Amino acid sequence: MTKCYGAIAVEFNSEYLAVLNVTKLEGDYTITLKVQDVIANTVVISKTDTCAGCKIIQVVDKLKTLAGGEKTEAVAAPEIKAPAEKEQPGKAAGGNEMERDFWNSVKDSDNPEDFKAYLESYPKGVFAQLANKRLTAMRKAVSDKEAAEKATAEKKAAAEKAEEAKHPGMVYVKRGSSGFYMDKYLVTQNDYQRVIGANPSHFSGCSNCPVEQVSWFDADTYCRKVGKVLPKEDDWEYSASEGGKNTWAGTSNESELGEYAWYSANAGGKTHPVGEKRPNGLGLYDMSGNVWEWTADWDDNKQKYRVIRGGSWYSSADDLRVASRSSLAPDNRALFLGFRCVQYQSLILSPRRGYFFGLVRPMYRLKPVPTV
Repeated sequence: MTKCYGAIAVEFNSEYLAVLNVTKLEGDYTITLKVQDVIANTVVISKTDTCAGCKIIQVVDKLKTLAGGEKTEAVAAPEIKAPAEKEQPGKAAGGNEMERDFWNSVKDSDNPEDFKAYLESYPKGVFAQLANKRLTAMRKAVSDKEAAEKATAEKKAAAEKAEEAKHPGMVYVKRGSSGFYMDKYLVTQNDYQRVIGANPSHFSGCSNCPVEQVSWFDADTYCRKVGKVLPKEDDWEYSASEGGKNTWAGTSNESELGEYAWYSANAGGKTHPVGEKRPNGLGLYDMSGNVWEWTADWDDNKQKYRVIRGGSWYSSADDLRVASRSSLAPDNRALFLGFRCVQYQSLILSPRRGYFFGLVRPMYRLKPVPTV
């Protein structure tokens, strides 16, 4: 006949569970001690002893010996101490089991709110220490992630700034997955004089005013000499309108046009220094007004006329709309014609000789020009 005197389970911290088991078979006692890692769900200490024909007092002595005997595992057996009654976890009868069920439902979660909820319900629970550790680790992981993202953003910004430093006086225009650099300002009389050695402008005597009375060939030659090209028409419009955002460069409100452009209503019949009006949202100045701008594109299949965009000092508000376009013969020179240049990342242009390298399908032919 076998009698089981019962098993006593004592949780003495957030990680270990001690189980004492006493059974009696025909007058002989079997005593078992197990210490279980409840997190890893493994037995770290297991001891068994027998007491043949013993009395209860002798069984108690055996228990003491078993609990305090030599270590049989690598993990030291912690002191077994039953928690005080007031420290027993759980909000109701059977709370210990409720707590364990709660813990098992959240212990593998990656949501810190789950561990907060456990700690709110069981602030002194068996797993409170572990829950706090998990919560701290999660908060650190979030902090580390935010720090890494910040470092990445700063690194990207530094790289962009370094790249911009290679393109002084230009603005990067992102378009789709790529982009290009466009001159922030119209080419001035001073710029043109420095590179070409002449100033053909009608409104001369204003070194910071846009150069005018230049043909398409003049503009193309200047851009190639400084390692750039004339902008494609659709790129010019995209830049002026900020990707289709505005009717005029910088605004869709005609009453504000005078803040962004020199035109017939405010120019007084002449050009004005570049950059005096407000830029559009991309940081480009005088995209509407001051002088019409040559672009790279032909306006016709017969290739007789080049497209001009932007309007000028004598144009109406309607002509200054970013969607407005006109065209002239490429050898035309007029006191309302100027330009700005761009640099495309899909090609490399040699300022010294004006050749393209790496451009698979050029939109137009370029001839080498003498070194300046």
